[in-house]
Amino acid sequence: MLGLPAEWSYLRDLTSALTDEVRAANACPHVKAFTDDANRLTAAEPGRHNWYPALAAYTKLKRAFGSWLAGRAEVADSYLTMEEFWDAAAAQRAGTSGGTFWDTYEHGDRRRLEQVFAETFRSDSSVLVNSGMSAVHVALSAVLRPGDTVIVDRRSYFETGELLDTVLAPAGITVVRVDLSQPDQLDTALQRYQCAAVLVETALNAPVCTVPVFGGSPSPVVVVDNSILSHAVDFRQLARATCAERLLVVESAIKYATHDCSAGVVYGSGETIEAVRAYARRTGQQLQSKAFHFLRAAEIRSLAARMALHAERNRRFVECLDGTRLEIANTDFAAAGRLDAFAGLARQTGPGSLVFLRTAVEPERDYTSIVNQWAARCRDRRLRLDIRAGFGWDVTSARSYRSGFLNQPDAPTFIRVSLGIGPMEEVEETAQELLGVVSTLAARNRSAR
Repeated sequence: MLGLPAEWSYLRDLTSALTDEVRAANACPHVKAFTDDANRLTAAEPGRHNWYPALAAYTKLKRAFGSWLAGRAEVADSYLTMEEFWDAAAAQRAGTSGGTFWDTYEHGDRRRLEQVFAETFRSDSSVLVNSGMSAVHVALSAVLRPGDTVIVDRRSYFETGELLDTVLAPAGITVVRVDLSQPDQLDTALQRYQCAAVLVETALNAPVCTVPVFGGSPSPVVVVDNSILSHAVDFRQLARATCAERLLVVESAIKYATHDCSAGVVYGSGETIEAVRAYARRTGQQLQSKAFHFLRAAEIRSLAARMALHAERNRRFVECLDGTRLEIANTDFAAAGRLDAFAGLARQTGPGSLVFLRTAVEPERDYTSIVNQWAARCRDRRLRLDIRAGFGWDVTSARSYRSGFLNQPDAPTFIRVSLGIGPMEEVEETAQELLGVVSTLAARNRSAR
């Protein structure tokens, strides 16, 4: 349809692919009935008031289909002969056949999904694991040995910091923290330490959203946590930007690839990715069929399109806040004015879903108040704004951060917004409601002085 809004085109393509998958699987009658609702609603007149019902219909259908698949899944298939067993095992390992001789060890359907992830991200291979933190854990553990040194940013994500300090360091891994936002810091550390690996995030999940600076010195292994930008970039682009001799890219798949199960993915090539697969298998961290049956191949293949939707709404939201009392950060701000390859890649790909907000004067308690009042105002206007953890949601969400058990003890306070993929006009109206809250709070603080 000429002029179809991008979010509607995206949703209709996914609904069409899903209904085809349901029919091909000869899914149970109640799942088939959901396809009628999904097709009817996505065929409705495109508009903001039809968007959320259409999205809900698609979500209902894919979850029902995932539940149907998971309900039929076996931990181990049965065979008539041992010859059939061995042949099935070989086919499952190659991803040329579905099913499993033993789910925790090998599964043909998991291999097929891994092939989709790898092809879409332009890597040679991938490994599906239980979560984003599982991905970080197996990637690092597969390439590090007791006595090795890993270089990380001094402000890594708090769960990653806990993994390094409480799991890897006691196992004999030396963790060296440097400020990767500063030029030459990584090159200096590589020259000073006999490091086995470098762990970086494409953008730090913190109020200034730092994009790391890579110099020209290659390191033995670079592990990139790409959860924030996902498939807005690809494996080959990251390999060039990091100057890595060997590269592993990890991602929390529950941010953009799915919202229906916990999952993580590690991308790589050659012996390095096979070492990751072996470690994940030996430690029981491969994603099991009861979970991965909720992953849809069409959603994986559409990740770049989804990231473009998030980025467009992110930038429009920031435009609406320009010139206000808010301090605003996303990867666009972090990469501005820089000439290094990593920053150039961040500018090229777009900022993903995340925007970080601070004010110049309000104390920590006011960030919580701002989020609470903002969500309440949006509800009054029948605008969708969820208060929830995580990011990459279909619906715009927000939360405030503070020091404590959900962050580093000395962490700064701020608001994190995850822009959804819904109608653009709702993004603009949601931003206006935030400005109303901030203006009211600022006036109250002035009168209290």
